[in-house]
Amino acid sequence: MKKYFLLAISTILLWGCENNPDLSNDVLFEEYYVRYLEAEKELKAYATFLEGDSLKNAKPKIFFGGVAFQNSGMEVRNLPKGVVKYRIKNDQVSYNNPFTFKYRNEEGETVEERLKMKPLGDFFVKDPISLSKGMTLVINDGSLSEDEQLILLFSDEKNRAFSIPIMGPTDQIAYGLTSNQIKNLSEGKGQLYLVKKQNKLREENNRIISSNIEFYSKTLDIYIEK
Repeated sequence: MKKYFLLAISTILLWGCENNPDLSNDVLFEEYYVRYLEAEKELKAYATFLEGDSLKNAKPKIFFGGVAFQNSGMEVRNLPKGVVKYRIKNDQVSYNNPFTFKYRNEEGETVEERLKMKPLGDFFVKDPISLSKGMTLVINDGSLSEDEQLILLFSDEKNRAFSIPIMGPTDQIAYGLTSNQIKNLSEGKGQLYLVKKQNKLREENNRIISSNIEFYSKTLDIYIEK
């Protein structure tokens, strides 16, 4: 009787595994990256795929038919350890939200991953930048969501550079910086440009998806007072 019971259990488990492909231990690790340079109107995008029971043990994954970005085929580049990077570069293009990656999985289904981040608008310094009083920076469309951050990159007349990060979420477009935050700047001419970043990580069935977008603004000439 015990033998028949064990046989029945084994049959049920086998049937369950065959009819539930999600029970597989293999995970597809997907990484997507988009970078836009506003001054150059340059757009770059990358995608890499690994598959395995853990990231440590994962092996490079290649899709028949390749990967498309904004409906254009991506170039394949071979990296060390057999990793394959899909990449594309476009010049003199606009920042067209959303950014869409596509590939066809082993079941023949089209998988689409859409990345979306609002670009920064024009920005200006509201009042003169003062080493003793600080400054106020106004950025059109400058609010940030929880998974976004803003980096202010300064350079001064002595070619010294430093950055100030601002973490989301924020709902304002005006950012006040204290004199202590800008104390490393030197009096005189300088420059400022902004980088907006978005980093997301999510799980969906047997997929772990990492996506990153970076938007680099034009450069603004500034003057730093005492």
